[in-house]
Order: sequence, then C-alpha cells, then structure tokens
Amino acid sequence: MTKAAIISYARTLVNEISTDAGTLLADAGNVLEILEDAVEQVVLDLAEIYPNELQASELVSMVANDKDYTLTNEYLQILKIEKCVTGENPTEMEIIDPLQRQYIETHGETHARPYGAYVVNGVLFIYPTPSAALTNYVQVWGIKAEATTMVDAGPSAIPRHAHRLICYWMAMLVANILGADEKRFAQLYQYRLQKLLSVQSGKFQQSPRFVKESSVERTTRDTRERAFADRDWP
Repeated sequence: MTKAAIISYARTLVNEISTDAGTLLADAGNVLEILEDAVEQVVLDLAEIYPNELQASELVSMVANDKDYTLTNEYLQILKIEKCVTGENPTEMEIIDPLQRQYIETHGETHARPYGAYVVNGVLFIYPTPSAALTNYVQVWGIKAEATTMVDAGPSAIPRHAHRLICYWMAMLVANILGADEKRFAQLYQYRLQKLLSVQSGKFQQSPRFVKESSVERTTRDTRERAFADRDWP
C-alpha cells in the first residue's frame, strides 16, 4: 500500500475522512505522528515473524589504528558480525560483552585480522584494533528498523500483506485519543498478526510440505514399483 492509501484506509476505519487543517487527521497534522507511531509498533511485532524480510546488512572498511566505526543503518537487533577476507569464506566474529571488555582487550594491542566485535549505540567496536586498512573487512547483519518518515510509495521493509496492520494500529490510537472503544480495532490487528504468524511458520524453508511426492521419492524410488498395478505410474 502507498502512504496515501494507508492514511486513507485508517481514516475510513475511524469514519474521519476530512483532511482539512485543524481536524484530527489533517494531512499536515496529527496523522503523520500517528502513522509513525503505528509503523514503529508494527515493525516491533513483525521482527520475530519476518526476520528475513526485515533483514539488512552493511560492509565496514577498517582503518589502521581505528577501533570504532559508526554504522549507517539503524538496527533493532544485531544478528551476527562476519569478517570477510578475499579468497576465503566469511567467518563469524566473536561477539564481546562490552561490560567485560576489560578482561579481553589488551591496551595498545593491534592485529592484522581482528576477530572480535561488539555494537553499542550504533557504533561498531573492533577487537583487536586493526593494524592496517582493510576494505570491506566486516559485514554486520541485523533487523533493520523501518524508516521513521514514510515515503510516498509506502513502507520499504514491512511486507505488503502486513501493511494493513499499520491502518489498524492507527485506528486504535485515534480511538484511544477520542476516548472511544478501541477493542474492535485491536481484534482486527491481532487477527491479522496471528494469521501472518501462522502462514509464515509454514514456509517451505521452515517446515517442508509437498503436494506431490517429495524430491527424494522421485529420485530414489524403484522404477519397477507399482509398474503392473498402476498404468499411470511412470
């Protein structure tokens, strides 16, 4: 759904279609703040259901004698940190507890290939400190937050079939602001969220299901089996 379609449907749900200045859901007024609130809530609820769809990564180049690097993305969760060496497979780096770093780090220690890392407040810290420049040495993987300010085309990370969750949460907020009953919108939100969870848990990569016989059966069965009992059996 586009940004305009999401706002329009939210207005329809609460029976407030006016866009005039001064109204609760005016185009340049409260509707934008309510939209941002709803987007943040939906991302939080979807993070466990759609980790792949919300996943993002970035490459970080090392600078000699520099141990901290500001990440360009905002992550809700850091999934893993890898070191990438040319000609080798990526290797997962050790995640250091920043509160325990005094027992791990050695003052002034440098290394050609750092092997540990941690992230605090959007800053990546590398251990030991790189002794030389390394292009795209570290790759950070995480769950990326949806952009706070939605573009006209609509959400950039939230899956399309979850867009109406934004509308339902917006309607809940409006009902709450007006002191009205928000239960029906909460029911719509929870029903859609649970249905998304149910469908996602049945994806092939998580629980294989086959309409026909499985690929193992097709490639390993005895071709003579059932040959005289079923004429349609190849």
